[in-house]
Amino acid sequence: MKYLVFAFLFLCCYKVLRKNGVEKFLWLMVGMLMINSTYSPIVLKNAHFTLSLTYLASLLIGQNTIKDFGKYPLKKISIIIAIVYVIIAISCTWQSFPQSLYKGAIDYSISFLMLFAGYNAIKDNADYDRVLKVLKPIVLVSAVYGLFCFVLKDNPYNKLIGISEVGINYDFFETQRGYRIAGFCNTSNPHAHLLMVPSFLLINREKSKYNYILLILSLMNILLSDSRAPLADLGVLILMYFILTKGSSKKNKVIIYFICTILILFQIPFFSDFADGIIGKVTDVFASEGETEVSGSSIVLRVSQLLAAWNYFIQAPFFGHGFGYYGDFIFIPGTDCNGLWGMESYILWLMVEQGGIMIILACIFYASLYMSLGKYKKIEYYKIPVTLTTVLVMYLLLNRPTDVYEYYLPFIGIGLKLLAINKKQNKVPQLNTCF
Repeated sequence: MKYLVFAFLFLCCYKVLRKNGVEKFLWLMVGMLMINSTYSPIVLKNAHFTLSLTYLASLLIGQNTIKDFGKYPLKKISIIIAIVYVIIAISCTWQSFPQSLYKGAIDYSISFLMLFAGYNAIKDNADYDRVLKVLKPIVLVSAVYGLFCFVLKDNPYNKLIGISEVGINYDFFETQRGYRIAGFCNTSNPHAHLLMVPSFLLINREKSKYNYILLILSLMNILLSDSRAPLADLGVLILMYFILTKGSSKKNKVIIYFICTILILFQIPFFSDFADGIIGKVTDVFASEGETEVSGSSIVLRVSQLLAAWNYFIQAPFFGHGFGYYGDFIFIPGTDCNGLWGMESYILWLMVEQGGIMIILACIFYASLYMSLGKYKKIEYYKIPVTLTTVLVMYLLLNRPTDVYEYYLPFIGIGLKLLAINKKQNKVPQLNTCF
């Protein structure tokens, strides 16, 4: 099985280098959606890094890269971030410049570059339909296999390629959880997002029986994942989409305000303790210290992690300690990693590894993305990439920024490109509202 996965990874990389346009993008995404990120004999044991670096190399040798990048609305901030990444690599003292630059290239290609990958992928609406057509069988296979793993309480695919299933009887610092569906991914979080984003795109493109089946299978995987982050992200997606599509009427505004009020009340100990007896694990993330259910997921423990990260931040406030500092120096299995075990926020990673300059630039990047999408708010389809952007930003604020970018940013980039090329004709693919 290892050799088959390696052959498939090699095929995807080869196609990414040789193909152009939407075909290049499809091979990139097929590899990222179907190959476990932690498997790779090539680059730092991560197949997604291998694919993203291959895509970066294909852009450098591509004929139309400069022309397409010139039209990219986030090109200036992307260039500035790339320059700062080089400065961070130069400033790093605990590893050589080539090592640091290499890790920085990996980080950049798997994150910020993914938005351009989607933007650069399509030329018209027909290309978008081709992307959705390829997503259908991937979602079906991933969702069915996820349920298969749940029944078995095992993951044969991960075992065959030599990856331990972290979802089985997960126990760390007195943490007790049931089986967590990981599918073709390494953990339940990326598996849930892998299913949630394509299902959201498909059902908004066409309300067919097939797409509804995919949506139901995906929701079953998310609900059975025994992980609260995907459930929270699903709630944010539904709420944000509801606000954008139905938020103008008085009746729906009342519903939205009611939901927001409930979410706020759940953060007050009295109300959250009361709700804990009703919905158990969901409210524990807001109120308790995770003593009975999880470690590192409550508000209290997130604050303690923020304070721990601050100690590292003040040592190198501008450009951080360098790429990979957490994994190479702080992370020690079986310990609390100086109060940073789990690193449950993108902000924490920036504080420790990349410094205050990158915190500011990351905020500018996502603010620029919102503003770029806001230019097309009169076009109904803009609600799709705006919703996905909001879910991604919320996830990054509260969770580890790993194995998630590739499931959001490429499709947000596609949405941005669709809005741009169809602004005058207003021919963006029809939005079939879920509500």
